[in-house]
Amino acid sequence: MSSSHFMSCRAIIGELKWRLKKKLRRRISGKDFELLNERSPHHLSGAVRVSPATPFVDLDVEIDISWEDSATYRYSKLYFARYPEDYFSESQVICFRMKQNRCRQRIRLKLPDSAVKPGKIRFRFDPLPYSKGQACVYGCVLVPANDSDVQSCETAHIHALKQATRAAVVRSEEAQLSALPHYPESMSLELQPGCNFRCGHCATHGTPKAHASNNRLGEIELPILRALSEEVFPHLTLLHLVGRGEPLMVSDSLWDFLVKAAKRHQLLLTVVTNGYFIERRITEDVLPLIDTLTVSIDGLSPEVFAANRGGASLNKVLKGVQYFHEMRKAACLPRRPKLCLSWTLKKNNIAELPDFVRSMAKYEPDRYYMRHLLVCHDKDAPDSLLEVPEIANRYLAEAYRLIEKQGAETDCPPLFSTAAVPSRRPLSAASDTGKGHPTATDRDSICHYIHRTASIKAQGNVTTCGIYHAVTVGIFDRHNSFWSLWNGDLMQKLRRDINTPNEWNQCRNCWYRESRYRSQREKRAKFSAYSLLQESTFTERAWDYRQRKNE
Repeated sequence: MSSSHFMSCRAIIGELKWRLKKKLRRRISGKDFELLNERSPHHLSGAVRVSPATPFVDLDVEIDISWEDSATYRYSKLYFARYPEDYFSESQVICFRMKQNRCRQRIRLKLPDSAVKPGKIRFRFDPLPYSKGQACVYGCVLVPANDSDVQSCETAHIHALKQATRAAVVRSEEAQLSALPHYPESMSLELQPGCNFRCGHCATHGTPKAHASNNRLGEIELPILRALSEEVFPHLTLLHLVGRGEPLMVSDSLWDFLVKAAKRHQLLLTVVTNGYFIERRITEDVLPLIDTLTVSIDGLSPEVFAANRGGASLNKVLKGVQYFHEMRKAACLPRRPKLCLSWTLKKNNIAELPDFVRSMAKYEPDRYYMRHLLVCHDKDAPDSLLEVPEIANRYLAEAYRLIEKQGAETDCPPLFSTAAVPSRRPLSAASDTGKGHPTATDRDSICHYIHRTASIKAQGNVTTCGIYHAVTVGIFDRHNSFWSLWNGDLMQKLRRDINTPNEWNQCRNCWYRESRYRSQREKRAKFSAYSLLQESTFTERAWDYRQRKNE
């Protein structure tokens, strides 16, 4: 029996066991663990006495979140209010993630200092505040906690620190601060620059010379990773494993250390992979750490896929996708590990895009990520769709309508604006088009990186952001703390200059801003869709990197 067939059978057996368990619980509830408020959106507690000596509360709960609702589950909320005078509000809330589904669990949460004055507090538990569905909650019980369980108290402190960091990031963005009082809430970490693929359009592996050069560089040194984990990981909510190479190709010892550090510091991982090592690295114990697995697939037919992905096997990649999807369904986690499918938009694959979206529906992808070709080599310029916006729009519009029907999220570029399009010269040779200007007219003018996301390469280079050829602000090593670089002179200058006449070239000509990814994510957060069918302007300067090295 294949592993995928075994996981499917296990999922079915687990579902039957759960249904039987629910029936029995309905009959015998009332003694040890009482069934309360089934399918009620909020669960209220009586007044609970707390004191500064024990600033914790334990939530004893069992929750049932369906597979459908697990797609939109982000975290649960515990509201608190002083008894009897205060009301529940968003300013007094603890955000946390349920770790297990359909299983009784006790979660320790740290109360803020303002809540632990002597007296009584009332609580309101909202299990799915950001989901359109509802959860069955069994035995929602709040009990005052003692501090004898050291591990639970440490975990509660870690979650409180992360929530404080996320709140500080929002305040810094709103005030557009240059000197920050907080660490980043997420980090893009390059584990190694080497790759087993040689994709022709890749900036760092698209030529034999570049491929050999990057593959000679080593993976991140363990002392650097250990120092990062001690200084920065406690503040992070997300760790993005992305960079010049394939993150899942690292050594076993480095991967094992990273997994242990992620578990210790309560991190969620996003992984951008070519798909060849999914079965080796994304095991059952790693799965609960995965926020999003992004798999790059740049062609639907084996021939186009091989042409774009350096001769790799499409079947092997799809086998890894199927393995991940079946494992995540069998695991029955309250927060679904998300599957994202990535596609680089080129002339040779744009016609396959609608059928690609149709064929991927069986894997229930949570998100599609698309990006126009970044021209880093002269040989790739003829493949850019910037020369043929009408052709691109025809296939993009069809694909976007299909994605909308699937209900998946998108990080995709809007359609090209074809109104009064000037005659386009081919991108056959690099030329200096002069300084560009920010084309964003909405929330995309606020950079997604400079207040919330740090970026570091395998050799310790800390860069301003994750775009190709981003400025290096320093080297993280035994001489420099990460804080001194994240909040150093260069990063502070970048934050001061953005959206001003002094804005750096890398920001003036940023493809990330032109793709409106930030607007799409903010729309999702408010449960409204960003229409990719509305047209937008794209500049050649933002997508042609052949002269960016010298800027």
